[in-house]
Amino acid sequence: MKEESGKKSKKSNIVTAAFFAFSLVVVAVIAIMEFGGEKDRHLEKGSFNVLFLFCAIGCFLLALLCETLKYSYLLRGKIAKHRRSLGFSVAVIGKYYDNLTPAGAGGQGFQMYYLSSHGCDPGTSGGLPIIGFLGLQFAFVLIGIVTMIFGERFLEQLVAVRVTAIIGLVFYAFIPACIIFFAIAPKPLEAIVGWGTRMLGKIHIIKDPEATSEKAIHSLQSYTDALRAFGRSNSQIFIVFGLSLIYQLAFMCMPFFVLKFFGASMGFVECFCRVVYIYAAITIIFTPGNSGAAEASFYMVFDTLSGGAVFWGMLVWRALCYYSWIFLGAAIQIRDRLRKGRRPVTEKNKNYG
Repeated sequence: MKEESGKKSKKSNIVTAAFFAFSLVVVAVIAIMEFGGEKDRHLEKGSFNVLFLFCAIGCFLLALLCETLKYSYLLRGKIAKHRRSLGFSVAVIGKYYDNLTPAGAGGQGFQMYYLSSHGCDPGTSGGLPIIGFLGLQFAFVLIGIVTMIFGERFLEQLVAVRVTAIIGLVFYAFIPACIIFFAIAPKPLEAIVGWGTRMLGKIHIIKDPEATSEKAIHSLQSYTDALRAFGRSNSQIFIVFGLSLIYQLAFMCMPFFVLKFFGASMGFVECFCRVVYIYAAITIIFTPGNSGAAEASFYMVFDTLSGGAVFWGMLVWRALCYYSWIFLGAAIQIRDRLRKGRRPVTEKNKNYG
């Protein structure tokens, strides 16, 4: 048992180290993209209103608080202690891996693993990240629909962005709609899982398709039970959706405060509408954290700045909405490793502490 536990611990350390190294590579590549070339990077002398920079930082902190409160609320009655601490860690881990996987699709899987490794049952581990994901997706869809109804005039000359944003918004809504459909009618999903495991068995990827299928379906039943229980509570739906909506609004407002810090004159409503359109448009770009597409697209927002302020405005915004999650996620994993190393063997599998 000790040997098996040691192997699992070693494997976990390697996986963590690999993802941490990958996060550093992502940051380095984006930094090279940002600093490369012969463009003018100097800042013209002028007055910078630090209050707006604090507002931009406040947007990030508000978003972090909303995610923390959301998972802490969902964990009520699920763990014995340290619910808020675990809620904070789960929120950050999700965003950390979202920013390291194509199209931000990896966070939920790692949240499930994180919850499971900190004492949560399979239903909680599988259900909570999906509920959190659904809240964020539907909150953005609502913001996107309202923006596209009332804010189209701010992008009249950007037809390509408008069309891509509509496709992106449909993509935003499609995945959570499928999740809800399978939660309501799980039989089709179970049939797909059974068919998939049989096919993988035929090409010798899975040794025991029947056992694998049973295990996967059992896990799916736990997830759908958690989703159904959540769906029966109107107060839970309201709180999770409300916190998700505030999170999305905070991130949509952040570029405006960065612009104002550097002295731009763009109005709040115009900036907000452009940001929503661009976030919807870059959804279909399958790079980690939408890297590259995000920087290129947001020049349509930051081009109101002059000289080197365009670059520095972009860098401040990207540091807040992207790099911050990576550094926080890396810090949490280092903290967990240090804690795990100090704990006695008998305490390793207890509730999060």
